[in-house]
Amino acid sequence: MKSSASFLARLRPRLPTLGLLALYAAISVGTTWPLVLHPDDLLITRHFDGFSTLWLMDVAPDLDWALRSDRAAWPDGQVLRRADSQLLVAVAWALRPLLGPVVLFNLFVLLGPIFSAWAAEHFARVVLGATRPWSVLAGLAFAFSGLSATSVLEGHAYFLLMPWLPLLATAGWRATRPGGRVADGLLAGAMWFCCLLTSGYVGILGVIVVVALGLTALPHLRAQLRPVLAAAAVAVPLGLLYTVGFVTGADPGARFHTDAPVLGMAADAGLGATASQLQAGSSGLLQLIGVRLADDVARHGIAPVLSLTMLVLAGLAGQVLPKKGPWRLFSVIGTAGLLLSLGPVIETIEGPMSGLPWLEKWVMGAPGSPGTGGPPWPGYPNLPWLLFPLAYVPGDVFFHFPYRFAWLTVLGLGGVAAAVATQLARDLGRRRFLAHGLLLAGLVDATLRPMLPQRSAQVPIGVPSAYGATVGWPGGLLELWPRPAGGATDADLLMNNLTCTYQRVHHLPLVSDCIGTGLDRSPRVRLSRVVFARVVEQRPEGLQAELAALGVGAVAVHPLLFSPEDRGRLVGLLDGALGPPVAQSEDAGDPVWIYRVQGTEADRSVARLAWDRLEGG
Repeated sequence: MKSSASFLARLRPRLPTLGLLALYAAISVGTTWPLVLHPDDLLITRHFDGFSTLWLMDVAPDLDWALRSDRAAWPDGQVLRRADSQLLVAVAWALRPLLGPVVLFNLFVLLGPIFSAWAAEHFARVVLGATRPWSVLAGLAFAFSGLSATSVLEGHAYFLLMPWLPLLATAGWRATRPGGRVADGLLAGAMWFCCLLTSGYVGILGVIVVVALGLTALPHLRAQLRPVLAAAAVAVPLGLLYTVGFVTGADPGARFHTDAPVLGMAADAGLGATASQLQAGSSGLLQLIGVRLADDVARHGIAPVLSLTMLVLAGLAGQVLPKKGPWRLFSVIGTAGLLLSLGPVIETIEGPMSGLPWLEKWVMGAPGSPGTGGPPWPGYPNLPWLLFPLAYVPGDVFFHFPYRFAWLTVLGLGGVAAAVATQLARDLGRRRFLAHGLLLAGLVDATLRPMLPQRSAQVPIGVPSAYGATVGWPGGLLELWPRPAGGATDADLLMNNLTCTYQRVHHLPLVSDCIGTGLDRSPRVRLSRVVFARVVEQRPEGLQAELAALGVGAVAVHPLLFSPEDRGRLVGLLDGALGPPVAQSEDAGDPVWIYRVQGTEADRSVARLAWDRLEGG
């Protein structure tokens, strides 16, 4: 009895935190339902990156010291030092021997928001003075916004596990204020490196937070020099190590190069390749306040809906909170993130401005009609914005997805909103129960407005049984499906990444690249063109010897993706060159025919010579 009473006494102070975690867990499970019931055979993502993330988690334990995988881009292998998330690689490297890749992926989806919400709530309490239960608003705004929904739909599961950014803000604040300790600086440096490992984007967001904290600490920086130097001692060498790895991580397996296409949506607005990539990944004004289901197709699910409760409460901060305090700094950080997330142009409309002809006239302009009162960019339907100068940067830019700046918004304004709710509850005194309506509003914002249950898919993750026949075969596997003449499309990328996930059954090296969107550089695309050229010419002789010399031991055809005429011609060529398929299946939603290439050269170094000749030709 005594030990039981002692346990309860130790547990009682932790009950509020446990209750908070239970609330966040219930939201995570509810908004992703029924994922928790099928963690090992279901994904709820809608787009192709989910499959490449799944493949990356599967191969992580097999990477060599240079982060190269021999399981893709046969025969050279694919260097993964520029993979989106090295943190995901590290977690998968540690846990993949214990758990399957699908389970690991879904643990990020289910558990990541819980940890992220707790960290944001902790930040609101420690830095901004919010108290429970009002601090829960910060966790809801940060971990359950439209940004998280977009990460689920895109398959970027690593963005859901992001406690590092709020913890960086917390430790950085402590380290740069009077009384800061060396331990605070060390923790801040470590948390920034975790941000960087999560994604280069999050690392940039962390730099913005650190710079803002440093600038506001300048008057008393000398007194805080030791914590600041401690942070730098961790962050600088680790950041340089990451940067060197990234810069030297260009993939030598990417043999074939073409120029990046201009994305259609932005190209229609007259933007070049660099600006078009930026704008395609930017927030639109409409997407910040609500979801349209069409955005999941037209905008790749980019609808970073923000909590209206957060925006309203943060807007009241100047009237409710003291004139001085950390809320001002984090209001600026949050607002800056919001403005930057809009990208190179503000998307004012996506169609006529019904009912506002005077505004439509000014925004749309009148091409060829000087003096109409239109803007200096006649016919241009959007307003140039903060990142517009990047349209003139030659070559490519790293930050293709400006909407991710809005993570600063849900961090900064979410914390400020929690502080405002706390103060309002205090001001209400005995009527503070009225402020509980704010918690309900924040809960509605988190569970209903991103519309994740309505937008997510239920994708069973199976592998066509025909691939089982290839286990133990020498050489690489070439996947064949038709490809649009204009280059890579979403469907093309989806098939590429989906077939990469089949490798968890057959284990053959793939001719395909499995990470990245530049499929024109993939050896699979180059070799498939060789095969398709033979189909057009109906020239099967020599194909078997050519594939064998290139080290290709198996060819997988996805017949239903070809037109009946093209399918017949392709099958006729392969049957004539390789013999009939050795395995066929129609399960897992993807009919597949498997051909075996006899006499395959399994030595990578010898196969590379044949690929060099193919590249030269």
